Amino acid sequence: NLKVSEESADRTAEETAEMIIGHSAFANCVALTTVDFDTNVKEIGERAFMGCSGITSVTLSENLVRINAYAFYGCSAISEITIPKSVKKIETYAFGDCGELTVTIEYDKGTDKRYNAIEASAFYKSVVTIKFGGTEAEWKGFVDKDWNFPNKATVEYVA
Repeated sequence: NLKVSEESADRTAEETAEMIIGHSAFANCVALTTVDFDTNVKEIGERAFMGCSGITSVTLSENLVRINAYAFYGCSAISEITIPKSVKKIETYAFGDCGELTVTIEYDKGTDKRYNAIEASAFYKSVVTIKFGGTEAEWKGFVDKDWNFPNKATVEYVA
């Protein structure tokens, strides 16, 4: 299990505010089952957890801003994840090849200004149900036009 918190990181308050999980930091660590970011992790690097097929639970930081390409690619045991309002970008293939996945996206209806937050193929080769807190019109501005390639996702509007 991995818990990234202020207690587990030997950093100053300033450094903690800018924590980034680095490129391929835990790639292919199949023994990893739980990932819990309860601190100021701002960014999850490219391929950070790629191939970690044992991960069943992920809790993202309320201060997370970016999930880079391939960050959780191949993490097929994750069945659900909540994307906090703070996330401004989910890059290509970030949740690719994750099997069946339910994604809840926190959204401030009427005031959320994120545009193209989910890039093309972010959920490539995954069967995804997205629970979105806005309207269909808001969703269309929220995502890249090719976000759903190859069309295996459904969106539920839970506004």
